[in-house]
Amino acid sequence: MLCKTEKDASEFIRKIAEYQLISGVIWIAIAILQVCTCYLAIAGVWNIIVAVSRFQMIARIKARDPNLPGEHEGVGMLIAAAVVNLLLGGIIGVVLVAFDYYVRNQILENRHVFDGRSPTMGTPQASG
Repeated sequence: MLCKTEKDASEFIRKIAEYQLISGVIWIAIAILQVCTCYLAIAGVWNIIVAVSRFQMIARIKARDPNLPGEHEGVGMLIAAAVVNLLLGGIIGVVLVAFDYYVRNQILENRHVFDGRSPTMGTPQASG
């Protein structure tokens, strides 16, 4: 979904912030279950760290932090989360990584929403 108007951009920001909240809640739920078992405790601690980062990102999304798209360009942390969860945590964590990858792609596709540029012209949007 490419945002072309300010209304689209505002709706996009609301949705992406909501997605991060959902992601954080699910990561916490998985982590709590994992921490309760000795074998899965490593994945659980990892997932708590991932969840906290999702919750911290919500305010930055709502503020349209121009640094967010650049921070989402790499996929190393997503790959690491997928591997940890595949080896130690099960398939639910891997599915959640896929969801986070979708959110990442939406942020990158709509980079202009965060840096105040027009989606087609690459120029700053007029405020008003």
